[in-house]
Amino acid sequence: MKTILVTTASIVNVAAETYFYAPNLPVSADELAHLSLLINEELSYHSYITDVRLMQLIAEKCPSIALNTDGYTTYGLRNCLGYILRDQFAFNGPIITLKGKELSMSDVFTEFAKDQEVLSVDELSALSNEMSIVIYWDSILSEMIRVSATKLVRKDQIKFDIEAIDDILEGMCPGDYVPLPEINLFLYFPNIGYPWNSYLLESYLFGFSRKFRLLHSSFIKTGVYGAMVRKNADFPDYRSLLVDVLSKSNALDSTKEALQYIVDKGYQQRRRYEGIETVIQEAKLVKEQREKQEK
Repeated sequence: MKTILVTTASIVNVAAETYFYAPNLPVSADELAHLSLLINEELSYHSYITDVRLMQLIAEKCPSIALNTDGYTTYGLRNCLGYILRDQFAFNGPIITLKGKELSMSDVFTEFAKDQEVLSVDELSALSNEMSIVIYWDSILSEMIRVSATKLVRKDQIKFDIEAIDDILEGMCPGDYVPLPEINLFLYFPNIGYPWNSYLLESYLFGFSRKFRLLHSSFIKTGVYGAMVRKNADFPDYRSLLVDVLSKSNALDSTKEALQYIVDKGYQQRRRYEGIETVIQEAKLVKEQREKQEK
């Protein structure tokens, strides 16, 4: 029975462990035609709308649909309409586009950023909350530069003197990498029209530096964590960096101790990392090999 439920396109999930035969939605053909016109009108101005906006359209301009589907969740009504209107529109989770012009969640954040000269973190939070998903920071920062804890500007608003900035960073990184919280003196950085800070440095490393790159577990809304790593250093990913970091520490006796060390040094915000046990084992091996070579 469950196989039939999850493999039959017309039977849609409307709530936890609850399914509904979409063609039975109490909406007439005329009402659907009217709603389709409204969605098309919205999509003539925007590349997508969210399911929240869809519900607003229904509440404001389709009162009979709103009345007859009162009690349906946004999720449930969206999924029913997604099946019924599948020949005209693409419903990808909370994102609705014209059929054949589907957008991923990442694409939505990229499109959102492209349309802005200045963005606030509150605006990004509002968008993510509307779609019940996390902020896709990589997509946002492919188009924008974060200049503070609360503000981002479009990339063409800032011109970096990359050679001068990289020369300054050279003096701050005696080895292959340095945790970002240790870079906190920006007095001698070239003027770019905005005060230098950790958020700006994070954006610079992510998209501009020729000598350094950013390695971290993820972008964080409320802080800057990770490491500035030389591009010629042999660390293909954040995990390999953690192995090296821990191999040079005395925090290998337990997962709790290792995670606390990583957090204390500023490599990440939370004491959590999937696969930390194997990272510790690899770090122990690297440490043993290094100690043998030094003898």
